Amino acid sequence: MKLNGLFIAATLFMTTASGCKSKTASDLVVNKWHLYQMSGKDAEGIPDSVKTKMYKEASIEFTNDGKYQTIGMGEGTKNGAYNFSLDGKQIITTEDGGMPDSVSIVELRATKLTVQDSKADVQVSFKPH
Repeated sequence: MKLNGLFIAATLFMTTASGCKSKTASDLVVNKWHLYQMSGKDAEGIPDSVKTKMYKEASIEFTNDGKYQTIGMGEGTKNGAYNFSLDGKQIITTEDGGMPDSVSIVELRATKLTVQDSKADVQVSFKPH
C-alpha cells in the first residue's frame, strides 16, 4: 500500500495545553503499544480469562517506515503496512498478503491510543510499552 496517506496525515496537527504545535498523528502512533482495555457489546462476549491473557500479551507496534506488527491478538504474530485515511481519522492496515482493514481513531496522544473497530462494536485502548 502506498504511504501517501501517511504523509498526508502529517498535516493533521494536535495542540498542547500551551497552544504550541505538537507532534502529528503519524509521529504519535510510532510506538509499541500494549493493550490494556476493551469495551463495547462485542467485547462483552470475550471471556475474562481470554481478556486477562490479552492484557498481558497483546501489543501492536507501528514503525516510522509504515510497517506494523501485532503480537498476542488471538492469531499469533502478524506483520503488515499501515497508513492514515486522507482525513487522518482512521488507521488503515494491510496484513502481509491480505486485504486492507481500518479502525477509527478515538484518541491518539503520546500516552494513549484508542481505536474503534470498523466491523464490530469493540473499542480497544493501548498504552506505550
